[in-house]
Amino acid sequence: MSKSSIRRRATAFGSTGALVTATLMAGAVSAPAASAAPADGRGHPHARGWDKEARGVTIAAARAARAGVDWEDCDAGWNLPKPIQCGYVTVPLDYAKPFGKQIKLAVDRIGNTGGRSERQGALIYNPGGPGGSGLRFPARVTGKSAVWANAAKAYDFVGFDPRGVGHSAPISCADPQEFVKAPKA
Repeated sequence: MSKSSIRRRATAFGSTGALVTATLMAGAVSAPAASAAPADGRGHPHARGWDKEARGVTIAAARAARAGVDWEDCDAGWNLPKPIQCGYVTVPLDYAKPFGKQIKLAVDRIGNTGGRSERQGALIYNPGGPGGSGLRFPARVTGKSAVWANAAKAYDFVGFDPRGVGHSAPISCADPQEFVKAPKA
């Protein structure tokens, strides 16, 4: 392994930890809202199993941080200018089953401009949704304004494609018409 490859991998751990935590927590934070306790006070959210998802997020974040991101020049098909680098983060398809099927989320970054001594971490852009890509975040903000230029001195800018968007793993859903059909006799 070359010195630049080792340095790239070491830098990736800082960005990866922040990226993985933010990405996984975004899923974990939104999950409880969909399974909140009934208005009548019966039941407890943990009784319905989203505590498994919270544990899964913790496990997945630790695994992804250990694996890191192998940052490389972006594939020409991604249409992202240098010095932006691209890679993938591997996450569970279902956070309640963190050791089950895994999918890949596409990520990109541009390193801080201020050097090692000024670096404070990573700013991760969540494009919102549904269907928004965050891969162009680093390209969009670098050099656009004094505020972003100042932030770029201390922070890597990281973007990602959420599940089912752009270069991340596609979403596979059952055809709604098939779902509502009656069972065959």
